[in-house]
Amino acid sequence: MHKKFCGRDKPKFTCEQCGTEKEKNYQSINRFCSHKCAQVASRVVKDDTWYKRKRAIANEAWQRYHARLKDQTPPDADLKLMQEIYENCPEGHEVDHIIPIAKGGPHHQDNLQYLTRNENRTKSDKLNWSGL
Repeated sequence: MHKKFCGRDKPKFTCEQCGTEKEKNYQSINRFCSHKCAQVASRVVKDDTWYKRKRAIANEAWQRYHARLKDQTPPDADLKLMQEIYENCPEGHEVDHIIPIAKGGPHHQDNLQYLTRNENRTKSDKLNWSGL
């Protein structure tokens, strides 16, 4: 026995992942009984909303990058609002710049709209577009 306990039993803890009881180790946090339990507990559950949010963040960042190359993101642009616009894009639609960045349009929340994928691909970077 460790002389610190002077014959007493070591204190125990319960693993947060699997619920097994183990002796406390004073060199660690003592939340999990093993490295494997710690890894399983730290995994992020990736559902459809998680993937949709990550895709929206990537799409908005990509558009901001292209606008920055052409210096077309105005200082009054609300980046959080634009990110929300990309996140809330309906299924089967894409976020479109009304005046395309390629034609000098700003990357600004007032210049964004939702179009179906087919309409957006047909519009491409045209300025005078009347729909299908």
